[in-house]
Amino acid sequence: PGPVYTVGRIEFRGNHSFSDATLRRAMLLEEGDPFDRDRLRRSLARLNRLGFFEPLTENDVAMERAPGERRVDLTLSLRQQPRGRWSLSGSIIPFGQDIFPEAGISSRLPGWGRGVLEASTYYAAFSVFGIPSPILRALPHAAPARALPLISLGRPYLPGQAWLSGFSLSPQLGRQGSLATYGMIHADQAIRSVLLPDHPPAPPLEVPIKRAGGAATSGPLTCEARPPRLGWLRSAGALAADWLLAPRLF
Repeated sequence: PGPVYTVGRIEFRGNHSFSDATLRRAMLLEEGDPFDRDRLRRSLARLNRLGFFEPLTENDVAMERAPGERRVDLTLSLRQQPRGRWSLSGSIIPFGQDIFPEAGISSRLPGWGRGVLEASTYYAAFSVFGIPSPILRALPHAAPARALPLISLGRPYLPGQAWLSGFSLSPQLGRQGSLATYGMIHADQAIRSVLLPDHPPAPPLEVPIKRAGGAATSGPLTCEARPPRLGWLRSAGALAADWLLAPRLF
């Protein structure tokens, strides 16, 4: 317990390709709010879910206190991930017991535009799949079980911009497939938010230690986080949702 501080300035450093607005929408803390360390941790978890930066921890947040004004300014140091990514794997499609390799290459677009048209939040991708998801196999005009090349332009799910993200446009999937992909991505995110909410572990506490005949010192005390109730079942449910719903087009 202690005096209540207010969030003063929130500054981002290292976001060379992304606007402040995109990052602020993912934050659960805003300038002028009462400072809440748990909301800060959850904000960092949401920024990590963007997938644009190296994983953030509280060590990447500089806090400058102004005790006289009961204000704390936050500076977040970000490290952008490479624009391109590739993947190569194999999967078994249970519908026909066929084995297809999966390969994909994608690149984030340059930092042009603002808002929903901010190009750096989009990926242009070329991928080869058997069929990206069992749900897409159920569509009336789904392609037969064979290697299917896909060219797509998509915006991954962005915390704080739910309905304006999480979609992929591909001429091979058509209008029906693109709408199904949008619904699948959002259904997957809704299920994961219930099964695996963003509650990152707290950092070690600095605990004062007083030794007999010596000066008081301090040292870290690390406590293991309480495991979530039915954690194994929650994780299994999230994996099942990913397998059924995640289209893996980005």
